[in-house]
Amino acid sequence: MPNITVVNVRDYGAVGDGITNDTEALRLAFEAAPYQTVVLPKGTYLTGTITIPAHVEVNFQNGATLVLEEGAVLELNGKLSAGPYPIFDFPYERNSGTAKVVFQGFQSLTHWLPEWFGAVGDAKIDERVTDLPIVSGTDSSLAFEKCFLVMSQTGVATVKLNHGNYLFAHEVNVFDGNFCLEGSTHAKFSSVPTSHNPSDYSIHMDTGYITGKGIEALFHIKQSEPLHGYFGFLIERAFFRSYHDGPQSVVKVTGPAFPVLGAPPRPCVFDNCRVFKFRKAIWSSATFGLGTLNVTNCYFSASDFTGNHYAVYSDAYGGVTNFNFINNVSEQGGKILFERVHEPGYGYFGSLEGQFRIEGNLLEGQTDPIVIHSNVASGSIRNNYFEANSGSIIEFHCLGRDPDLDGLKEDVSTIEICDNFYHVLKNPVIVLDNCRVTKLDISNEPGIRVNLSGVRRYSRDSENTKVGIHPSLGDFCGFSVDFSYLRDNLYSAVPLADQGVIPFTQGGMSSIRMTPLGSRSSMAFEAETEWKPIPIPVHEDEIFVVGSILKKTTIEAEFVGLSVSDNEGNVKLSTPQLVQLINGPRSFTAVFFAIDGALISGEGNLLRYSCSRSGNEITDAYCYTVKKNEAQEQFSVFLQDGTTV
Repeated sequence: MPNITVVNVRDYGAVGDGITNDTEALRLAFEAAPYQTVVLPKGTYLTGTITIPAHVEVNFQNGATLVLEEGAVLELNGKLSAGPYPIFDFPYERNSGTAKVVFQGFQSLTHWLPEWFGAVGDAKIDERVTDLPIVSGTDSSLAFEKCFLVMSQTGVATVKLNHGNYLFAHEVNVFDGNFCLEGSTHAKFSSVPTSHNPSDYSIHMDTGYITGKGIEALFHIKQSEPLHGYFGFLIERAFFRSYHDGPQSVVKVTGPAFPVLGAPPRPCVFDNCRVFKFRKAIWSSATFGLGTLNVTNCYFSASDFTGNHYAVYSDAYGGVTNFNFINNVSEQGGKILFERVHEPGYGYFGSLEGQFRIEGNLLEGQTDPIVIHSNVASGSIRNNYFEANSGSIIEFHCLGRDPDLDGLKEDVSTIEICDNFYHVLKNPVIVLDNCRVTKLDISNEPGIRVNLSGVRRYSRDSENTKVGIHPSLGDFCGFSVDFSYLRDNLYSAVPLADQGVIPFTQGGMSSIRMTPLGSRSSMAFEAETEWKPIPIPVHEDEIFVVGSILKKTTIEAEFVGLSVSDNEGNVKLSTPQLVQLINGPRSFTAVFFAIDGALISGEGNLLRYSCSRSGNEITDAYCYTVKKNEAQEQFSVFLQDGTTV
């Protein structure tokens, strides 16, 4: 092994004034120093394309910056050493995603430092001003964006945070690559070894954080070449904070849209992070933007009780393909919402696809903490601690696949809810819509109402055997009934005894429709039918059941709700539009609603159907009542696949 010596680039003619082109001097120094260290002393070194050979280590002293000309290629086959200070500069237009220089090699690096590209961790927040804290410091967003751009070129995908507080006055746009952001950034969680560093170096940031002002998201993930497929990231041991009118998101994904079929579903990991006051901490707004999203061991807090603060939020069709939310603490700041998305000309879609697990979390002090809309998803919500929540503590809506040969939506989603602990809840409701419920155990909290809509199979496991179905109905229940089960015999579901008919053909143009249950009178309506009288009285100890057949005449998939009023027009009950109509040119849907008689008791009530969009047909409706203590037998035809609870 040759003797290791130090070579100074100044000895080979480098000037370092930022004006003189030092390419040739740097090349001579690198070629003259095999198995040696080449030192760049303080100065600004302008260079074109240059290669740092193998067996050469280049050492940047504090104040030394390598400035690359437009079109230059910097190839590192040796090693690089530098502290947390600027060492690289090159031309780049913010938010362009287009590199005007090329970084190659760099495989000897284990990580990048954002300080190498000009980041400064000097941000301060004066929280004595509570409504709009004063934020000051150096904007490090462009430095981070340059760092991520170089990272995507080299494949060295780890960015490490040193001690400091980083301020973003612009979004950091991340293009075409995967990244890992590491840092232990809070005193309570400091000195934690990072698994991706072979030396197990512990990053210690006593009061460090990343914050921003005047921007929507800290990191904005895009894809300038959509065929690359899913994006992946690892963000761990980091501390993020926003404030009143601060950034909404830590990470927002707007690309790729429709990744190429078969693209690898790279994981997106958010682990052991602390997130304060973000409205939508992880926000997927790209169609099939994230493959697998894993959120684990994190702490989310809004630090107040106002507004909605989401740990995970998606508002794009299939925005997340698989989802795991495990062992997190959410205090007024960690709700989960996968929105229902409307695509003009196509209908409604869910924003979660695939498998999901929501397990082992503390969900505290929030309204509607878990809401999921999906076309096809199956998973579990179990071993969670719900405290001081209100409203729909769990909602799961399956929007279904395309119609099958019978014109029926394919029933593809299942859910299991069990082993959760519920404490100090206010008017709690569980809403399950158009799915198969494999297990529902809420025996430790009898005050929870369960509203079922279109549920094909339903079981309720607890210490008790043969529990009645009525306690799980809540105020109402809606069903979208499979015609293959009721084929040719509607009366097997709606008995003739105590039956009334609501003729919706009155007051409108009627026609005769051939339905899967034979020919029936029908009428067209827009978003709402006319009010029609309910021909039978309803008592408080009864459940009122009404069923009709609906057909769509427009392309968008619709959702049906029901309203009941007294004879003076005072609305007693209005259900959400939850029951989905089957979409297709010859598709009919048998829709049933079951309503607690205590809510609409009396005679002379009026009833009308409503749809989420106009353009529908409805047949005459059949209605009846059943005593609550007999409801189990009556409802088993809807809630079970031919079996009894």
